Amino acid sequence: MSSVLTKRMVVTAQPKERPYELKDAQVRGLLFRVQPSGHKAWIVTWAHGKRRTLGSAGHLTLDQARELARKIIAEFIQTGLPAIAKPKLPRSR
Repeated sequence: MSSVLTKRMVVTAQPKERPYELKDAQVRGLLFRVQPSGHKAWIVTWAHGKRRTLGSAGHLTLDQARELARKIIAEFIQTGLPAIAKPKLPRSR
């Protein structure tokens, strides 16, 4: 079930015994995940089973998470694979 996430919902979301996710009705593919430890994070999904964490709710605001998710999903639609899904190359020293 999707609901329009609000800043208040993000701030007041309480941890439960098990992790849970809230789907944003405004941006399809954006999830807000709350861990039993209290850690809150933004997740983007672009295909069945394809997802990545965008960042913690402490570092990304709701508006920033929505904008980033929109860009990632648009990139998936245009290219078939968003850059966030591509493996990072090891750094040379």
